[in-house]
Amino acid sequence: MTITDVRTPMQTFVERARATVPPQAEFKFIDLFAGIGGTRLAFEVAGGECVFSCEWDKFACQTYEANFGRSPMGDVTEINPGEIEPFDVLVGGFPCQPFSIAGVTKHTALGNEHGFKHPTQGTLFFELVKIIKARRPRAFLLENVKNLKSHDGGRTFEVIIDTLRD
Repeated sequence: MTITDVRTPMQTFVERARATVPPQAEFKFIDLFAGIGGTRLAFEVAGGECVFSCEWDKFACQTYEANFGRSPMGDVTEINPGEIEPFDVLVGGFPCQPFSIAGVTKHTALGNEHGFKHPTQGTLFFELVKIIKARRPRAFLLENVKNLKSHDGGRTFEVIIDTLRD
């Protein structure tokens, strides 16, 4: 027996869940900030076909590839929205670190900016917006943390809502 013959509990779960995926996709979606693919799995079970994914974390990408047979594209800032296959739903869990209670506490303690002012992760929400504007999906689901609504006295959430409405 080789190491590749051993199935992890996550791989076994993914295989069982994927066995319930309808044979014909009812809609197409993209999976941004994909992590290890938990949201993808849920959307597949609901009848969707994932046509594009991105995740920059090396270890998450390895797990994603083990679970789904292909590695996600890397950095979302390097994506050309026009090169993404047509899709119906955008799914994105943009990074929570600059907005979460733990992340804000950590960044403040280190003397770093947080929220939209975080130099690398705080503006990734706007990458989602760029793709939404360019591709105009029928729907989108953006997932984040509890503190997002109250971060910066509610101004962060207000910017997000106003930006999405525009």
